[in-house]
Amino acid sequence: MKDFYKILQVATEAEAEIITSAYKTLARKYHPDTYKGPGAEDRMKEINGAYEVLNNHLKRTDYDRSRKGTGDSPPPSDKKDESDLNECPFCAELIKAKAIKCKHCGEMVNVNAKDGAEMILIPAGEFLMGSQKGQGNDNERPQHRVYLDAYYISNYEVTNEQFAQFMRGTGYDAGGDWKKYAKAGKEKHPVVCVNWDDAMAYCRWAGGTLPTEAQWEKAARGNDDRQYPWGDSWEAGRCKNNSSGTTAVGSYPGGASPYGVQDMAGNIWEWCSDWFGDKYYGSSPSRNPEGPRSGVSRVVRGGSRGIACHNSFRCANRYGDLPDFRNSYCGFRFARTPR
Repeated sequence: MKDFYKILQVATEAEAEIITSAYKTLARKYHPDTYKGPGAEDRMKEINGAYEVLNNHLKRTDYDRSRKGTGDSPPPSDKKDESDLNECPFCAELIKAKAIKCKHCGEMVNVNAKDGAEMILIPAGEFLMGSQKGQGNDNERPQHRVYLDAYYISNYEVTNEQFAQFMRGTGYDAGGDWKKYAKAGKEKHPVVCVNWDDAMAYCRWAGGTLPTEAQWEKAARGNDDRQYPWGDSWEAGRCKNNSSGTTAVGSYPGGASPYGVQDMAGNIWEWCSDWFGDKYYGSSPSRNPEGPRSGVSRVVRGGSRGIACHNSFRCANRYGDLPDFRNSYCGFRFARTPR
């Protein structure tokens, strides 16, 4: 009998939202548009078959009974085999965080318990932050090496659906017009019209915080000093740009960063935790920088759908907005440290 839990890389007691999230991750990985390797079609059939059973309560109950042989209870949770993890300095953290490794593609997937967000582990290490002389804008220089401890960042921006869950669960009053852009059919679109305080309130509820500017940039560009999340050349088809209206998160898998983080260019700008400092790079610490101690504006990153100029979508591009500013072009994603 096939082990559908192993196929989707979830525990036997996984709730429906976790199963759905794991399925979506694997389906994107093996979609014909993104994966051309051998066995992809058969692998996709396995994934679809497993999800068809585990996503249906009656089918899942029958399947669990047949696995156990007798009784009504599902079998004990599968133990995480530590030998499945690549030997690296972060294995212990991955195990503690209950990260999942797909045995077919090697991708690490971690699901945030509070809101079901897929999290990507960004390993500790250095990267080049900012732009070289002759590139980018003045506030991106000097380019400098930055060391960051390991952290998780959400694979996508926070969606209307997730933000509504937060609002219902906490009674938080976000104000603004975010509901205007969260109509039926746009549940998976990024939430917009939220200010910096709204974004921080959500992140705290979800168990994390807004990413620092440095965390955001490393997740977007990796450690090879690339200009865009996908490489050094502007390719308009890799992100949402020069158009009106948001699109669902994950709609441009070809624009993923070196770590696999999605939508870090285009669609919406994203709040970061830092105060914005125009000259900050000249005095920024080389280890885990958190921005100036005070300021007027907060950092936003990523470029938005309404912009045509490719300069705005570069990984190093940065500017600031007033913390209480809300518009339909700005949202956020969140980060947390490994537990």
